Amino acid sequence: MPGIDLAILGFPKCGTSALFRELELFPRVSSVRAASGSMEVPLPELDRVFDCQHRDFLVYKYAAGIYSREYIEIIYEARPSTKFLLCHRNPIKSLVSWHNMHRNIARKQEPSNHFASRQSDFYSNCSVLEYYEKFAKPMLRYDKHFERLARLVPSENIICISQHALAARTVKVASTVLSAVAGESVREVQQVSPHTAYADSVMEDISEGIKDELDASYSRLLCTIEDGGYFSIML
Repeated sequence: MPGIDLAILGFPKCGTSALFRELELFPRVSSVRAASGSMEVPLPELDRVFDCQHRDFLVYKYAAGIYSREYIEIIYEARPSTKFLLCHRNPIKSLVSWHNMHRNIARKQEPSNHFASRQSDFYSNCSVLEYYEKFAKPMLRYDKHFERLARLVPSENIICISQHALAARTVKVASTVLSAVAGESVREVQQVSPHTAYADSVMEDISEGIKDELDASYSRLLCTIEDGGYFSIML
């Protein structure tokens, strides 16, 4: 079997880093990082991926890649056998987690070149609602971003993975992904106790209007995944 690329495209704050680290542990998997050592391989550094020769699997990640039509098109044109791994979770929880991360970046000024650091007056003290309206609202329309991905690459090239499954049994999920890509038999990911994180403890800070909006978007995404027959790992 020729080598297959595994491109982890997003969504941010949905377990993409955990999936990347676990896939790296498998002997058959090579990985590519940015020149800085970061897990995120942005568009200007995609040549690092395309220059890499491998026999089995090559994994790389850019959690914001799902938002870039150009990023997806370049990958698919260069290596049409690439499997696009899309991690997702309820965007309400992503909103809380993302807001907390950018607020911490702004307060610590690390990294200093991050947009939240450059606009620290806003991001260090903004409420969830203010953050949502200024930055996160268009990013959290998961259904729309998935629709664009589905128009650009065939359904058989897309694997959808819930963050709940990753948080509960990350290694099982990683092995399931590799088995599915290799055409091997796939064992069901067993259900375990729900994972509780920071985002679960501050849900009350979000208005009902935003919750309804994001719940509706996520419901549409899940329906699209199910109705389209995409390979999906859920709990």
